[in-house]
Amino acid sequence: MSHMRTLPPLDSEAVIRSLNIARQKDAGAFLPLALSAAGVGAPGATAQSPASRTPATYYVDSVNGNDSNRGTSPASAWKTLEKINAMSFIPDDHILLKSGSVWEGQLWPKGSGADGHPITLDRYGGGVKPAIHGAGLAEDAVLLKNQEYWEIQGLEITNTGPAPAVRRGVHVAVENFGDAHHVFLRALSIHDVNG
Repeated sequence: MSHMRTLPPLDSEAVIRSLNIARQKDAGAFLPLALSAAGVGAPGATAQSPASRTPATYYVDSVNGNDSNRGTSPASAWKTLEKINAMSFIPDDHILLKSGSVWEGQLWPKGSGADGHPITLDRYGGGVKPAIHGAGLAEDAVLLKNQEYWEIQGLEITNTGPAPAVRRGVHVAVENFGDAHHVFLRALSIHDVNG
């Protein structure tokens, strides 16, 4: 005979833990994060199946890129944040944004790395930080949600909208996920976030 137990509803504040980085001038020191959602595991969560592709380096250029390209060399770079956001990245992938490129909108790359094999988001081609301007189009200019083993560095991030609203520059959120490991934010210039 099986016995079922009814659990009380969870307080959303106990389930959701997030890091909001909004009004910082420069997050030059790296910020290691270990996020926990009160020990709550994702219902029905299963282990990730092995990837059907090998890790790659993807290049993105807001001026000379094209989303029809493969994205695996500077000469065949992607162009838009939408292309990045539509991709599910795997451990050891690298996403490199061209120095001096500028995008408007939200950057929310999908996927998670693994222990010792993070996904890296960085820049290539010079010293000027690529810029993600949220422009108030989304609450978060850069978002990671229920993701882990990420290293994000060398970006300029803003999120200024025409009217006050909830806005963040970078948001690392964990909801019904359990512990999230190895999220590093380094050398980010976060400014002009109005809320």
